Amino acid sequence: MRRFLIVAAVGLLIANAVVIGAWIYHDELQEAGMLPTVQLPSRADFASEPLPAVTADAGADRSEDTPAAPAPVAQRQSELVDCVLAGSFNTRDLAVEAGRRIAARSGAVHIVADSVATDPDYLVFVAPGPDPAAPRDLVRELEAQGMSSHVMTGGKYANGVSVGVFRSQERAAAQQQRVAKLGHNVSLAVIDRKRLVYRVRVRDAPLSALADLPRLPCNGDSETLVAPAPPAQ
Repeated sequence: MRRFLIVAAVGLLIANAVVIGAWIYHDELQEAGMLPTVQLPSRADFASEPLPAVTADAGADRSEDTPAAPAPVAQRQSELVDCVLAGSFNTRDLAVEAGRRIAARSGAVHIVADSVATDPDYLVFVAPGPDPAAPRDLVRELEAQGMSSHVMTGGKYANGVSVGVFRSQERAAAQQQRVAKLGHNVSLAVIDRKRLVYRVRVRDAPLSALADLPRLPCNGDSETLVAPAPPAQ
């Protein structure tokens, strides 16, 4: 049995060697006539067909919902603005300087002032009682406790005792608790605050003249003129 296996293995090795040699020397063996020549099928029987003609509108989007192309940037920058309020400046001088730059590019320019809301104040106070001398006595008592206070002489809270005005609501609430621990009925009021800002009212000027300034629509006659049109330089 062992001898048979050895003979079979040797035969298999010889067969593999013959196959490998035939693969390596395939072309030479065909030329020598030792291997048959294989004829590949011809594809000449496939008739060629003409391509479709290309029309002028080929590939065009025919959808009715297609939006119009935006105007070029240069065209938009040259458009005239009807009436806008440009910028928001904390001082009149800054607004005038911006107005001069805009006026140099044409257009009617004025400086206007506007009052806008800002962060409120928080008033901590003790309301007045029936005794007119009580507010002054309370001030002396609070000062003895190391708290600054004063009697308010006018406005909505006249004759009340102020124990502090704060920008922070948390600090005002803490002061309210300190005074309440002394046995007083203390209140907290929100005081609205406004500040004055300046803007440049521009008419009939190119959009490019406004650069990157923020803009609001004009408010008609509600604006207060504070300076004439700055001269163009």
